[in-house]
Amino acid sequence: MSNSATDPWDDFDIDRVIVVPDWEAPVTGDMLYIKPDYTTERGIRTVMIKHTDGCGMMLPSVSDKNFMIRGPFVKGLLSVFDYIKFCKEHGVKPEIEDIYGVVHDLEKERINIILFKSMFKMSHYFDSWNSYKESFKKYGCHFGKTNYEEDYLPDKQMNYQFTQAVNMTDEEISKYTEKAHKRLENLAKNKTSMLQMLKASSTSPNPYCRALMIYPELLRDYYSRQQLKDIKKKMLYDAKSGAIKCENKRLFVIPDLYAASEYYFLHKERPDGLLKNGEIACRPYRTRGKADVLRSPSLYMEHSINTIVADPKVYEWFTTDAVVTSCHSMISRILQFDVDGDQLNVVVDPVIVNAAERNLKEHDIVPLFYDAAKAKDEIVNKDSIFNGLKRAHEYSNIGEISNMLTCLWNRNKPDIEAAALLTALNNWRIDGAKTGLVYEYASYPQVTKRINKATGGSHAKMP
Repeated sequence: MSNSATDPWDDFDIDRVIVVPDWEAPVTGDMLYIKPDYTTERGIRTVMIKHTDGCGMMLPSVSDKNFMIRGPFVKGLLSVFDYIKFCKEHGVKPEIEDIYGVVHDLEKERINIILFKSMFKMSHYFDSWNSYKESFKKYGCHFGKTNYEEDYLPDKQMNYQFTQAVNMTDEEISKYTEKAHKRLENLAKNKTSMLQMLKASSTSPNPYCRALMIYPELLRDYYSRQQLKDIKKKMLYDAKSGAIKCENKRLFVIPDLYAASEYYFLHKERPDGLLKNGEIACRPYRTRGKADVLRSPSLYMEHSINTIVADPKVYEWFTTDAVVTSCHSMISRILQFDVDGDQLNVVVDPVIVNAAERNLKEHDIVPLFYDAAKAKDEIVNKDSIFNGLKRAHEYSNIGEISNMLTCLWNRNKPDIEAAALLTALNNWRIDGAKTGLVYEYASYPQVTKRINKATGGSHAKMP
């Protein structure tokens, strides 16, 4: 993190910040539980979800855009939410208790940022928030900003993993790839498309791009033709590898902070929030009806179909371009995200939405659930750093599992439960560097045999 592209936050005031306990609540749903011995159990389960895991709140006076922060022992995402306005509209005092048991009057103390405990990684090493603030000032510490929410949100390319598990008809594939075909055709025929691809502009710092605007006949030049040929070649390879551009945007994901405020200020153990189960708020697509929400990597059939809320009153509270998820939903279990800066692809292309929804119903897909090991606390020294690096190399080969899953989905009749087992292994390996514990299937001959058969073993074929 110390090497990440972070900008200094010059007007940051530590005295206007507090840290409060995380909001955790149970969510119940149908899940496929994968045990460490690779046996599975399908049924209704109730799991605790930490809705504020890595996401803090800031008043609109701080920023009108979400962004990620870095500070001493602090990391996460800050999201815009007017909790003072919330308290006034509900006629309650803007008071909240911090993680050390101290009650703060947010108006009197002019608190403009509320962090959650999950963002404060070493909170148990401090006796009080004042103790942290004193050290922060004493040692000349700073906070930084990184990964700002963009002003312009272009449509993104999908990657092959998003569609590899979705069985589409020939007609759907033709419709889905239609725009990509047209872009490739226009690149050789349409002058406007050619100029756009070569980034021709009268204000460009590149003299060649400026010259193209003044004298478009330069398109016939050998250099221009070669550039266009290279661009077309790349576009063709991208399209063949599943990188198709469609109506979808990549956005920060944040929890329903209205529901969080009901929990903290109205003391509701089970907040209602503004979003029901199966609903999301997404300002850029608020008139589009349904969305398929995706997160990379997508190894299993991790497609979450949601209704996009259109009610203008909802967007009076959720004023940014993030995707807001419901506290009643299993979406964070389906996509395995937390809210410390994770981004989701919100897809409104009707071909993808309809095909994904049909496949989920046809195969009766439910969220996966598996026990994750927890890393032990240890002193940071040369030995612990070395052992951590060693584990990272030992368990880092998750690309192997991704390729196995691609081979699995490329078969005529994919073994979906085998895909679930490999997905669990992938996530155990990701955590392996921290936890030192990975449940490998090599110890179970029957599981090994099933996975080899599902993926094609040594005869496996990539698409």
